[in-house]
Amino acid sequence: LHSYAWDTDGAEREFKRALELDPNHPMTRQYYSTFLRSLRRVDEAITHGKRAAELDPLVPGFSETLAFTLLRAGRTEAALQQIRSALELDSTYWRAHAVLGAIYEHTARPADAIREYERANRLAGVAAHRTTADLARVLAATGEEKRAWQLVDTLETVAARSGAYEAAAATVLYALGDDDAAFQWLETAYRQRQPHLRFLDGDPRFAALARDARFSD
Repeated sequence: LHSYAWDTDGAEREFKRALELDPNHPMTRQYYSTFLRSLRRVDEAITHGKRAAELDPLVPGFSETLAFTLLRAGRTEAALQQIRSALELDSTYWRAHAVLGAIYEHTARPADAIREYERANRLAGVAAHRTTADLARVLAATGEEKRAWQLVDTLETVAARSGAYEAAAATVLYALGDDDAAFQWLETAYRQRQPHLRFLDGDPRFAALARDARFSD
């Protein structure tokens, strides 16, 4: 309902019903936290994210999700502490390295961000295109445009092969100065109803695009 039908009210109704049926189901708490984050209800999202991690503290994904929510709330030190907890549980968890990269990017530590995005890319395997855009965006911002464009070629190849236009690629095109291509990419993602579009509002990786009037459209 949330990711594909874009039915916010219907999705929240089902989340609340799931919690009525089992308030101690950690994955329900995690998914509800992510849902609330997409609506910028970050305080509620943090509450449910913390509860998921408390209910099953050995799942690194719960700590990773909470860390990104804390980052969205501007609580970078708390986010850093939380993501380190996830990596202590599993140092090979690519999503945790990607979130750590996002924290470093947000706190103006580009060299550290590149290192973590590269690690995430290596570990992700078939899911690498999800972090390729993050890596390319920081490379573009630090003057490594040639390498960034090479990664754009990779993203375009993946999109052509899979038919799925991951929204994050637009951030790279925008960072490289091709504004029109960035918004064409987002428009394609919108026509495809890509699930990640529900999470762009307030995502620090899309901050530059969000300043453009076309982003609101």
